[in-house]
Amino acid sequence: MNSIDQNNSTSEESNIGHFLFVGRAPLKHQLEKFAKQLQNSYLFTGPPGAGKFDLAMYFARTILCPKQGCGTCSDCRAIAQGVHRDLTVLSRSGNFIEVGDVRAALMFATQKPVSSSHQIVLIPEIHLAQRAAPMLLKTVEEPPIATIFIFTAESIQGEIVPIASRCIQVEIPRLSEIGIRAFLDTFETPPSNIETIVAGSMGRLDFARWLASSEDLLKYLKRWEAVLSSAPTTPWQLSELTQQLEPIPMESTNIEDTKAATKRRRNETDQIIMALNYLLWSILKSRPINSHLASQARQLISQAVSSLQLNISYSLVVRELIFSLSQISESEK
Repeated sequence: MNSIDQNNSTSEESNIGHFLFVGRAPLKHQLEKFAKQLQNSYLFTGPPGAGKFDLAMYFARTILCPKQGCGTCSDCRAIAQGVHRDLTVLSRSGNFIEVGDVRAALMFATQKPVSSSHQIVLIPEIHLAQRAAPMLLKTVEEPPIATIFIFTAESIQGEIVPIASRCIQVEIPRLSEIGIRAFLDTFETPPSNIETIVAGSMGRLDFARWLASSEDLLKYLKRWEAVLSSAPTTPWQLSELTQQLEPIPMESTNIEDTKAATKRRRNETDQIIMALNYLLWSILKSRPINSHLASQARQLISQAVSSLQLNISYSLVVRELIFSLSQISESEK
């Protein structure tokens, strides 16, 4: 196996079925059915943070484990540790999946399984493989008999459509609140942090993981309570509050400048989106759900998230949001 998400600890891997399918039981039955009559290609689609990669790994474990994914045998342990010889996970070299990234995975696909009846090529985020799609399509059209491809994607468009049409497609909904709470149980999360994590993650498993492992990030979310407690009336007060809500800086990295800038922007955007989730939860918790502020907050925060995803300056987005919420809050007094 070439690479694996290092955030997945062995402990979490052994408990993965206890939270991935909470509130999503039909999904488990669907995967169990697929495992009994295997096809060559599967595509897991769904929104960011739905747990697509985790579910793909769960499915791979079900296929390679002699006991259909027991979680304790040598095969399951090897998968959890990233060393199973019949599983390779593509790790892209940049922001997109390039031809060079795909070539090594396809060479693996032509080999024979070492210890299992099948071997698996897992390619996450296939929607980022537009340039490498023709090469992938040729192999997916005529796959080696013992090789199973598992893809994940947020969306299917452009050059990826022909690949998707040749896959068994599995739609993955975002986790429910009870699913996130079940996930937090695997970490023995302090009770004082649970509500903040649930509010900030809003069903996104990646956000819940990040929040559960970072006290600094939890403290950052709590800073946003100042938006409710203060109503800046001057440009200076607005600027001061905006500065207090700046995202936590990334740790220093050796990644080349272009990649580092992209990663930094994604990191900042994700932090603010989590904070906005938490802010909305705080507003709804402290105000009647049908109040003017509550209804407007939903709309304003949704607009702010959309603006952030369009790469609009976070300081401009935050300033406008704070000012609008302050104006509404003042009008309710």
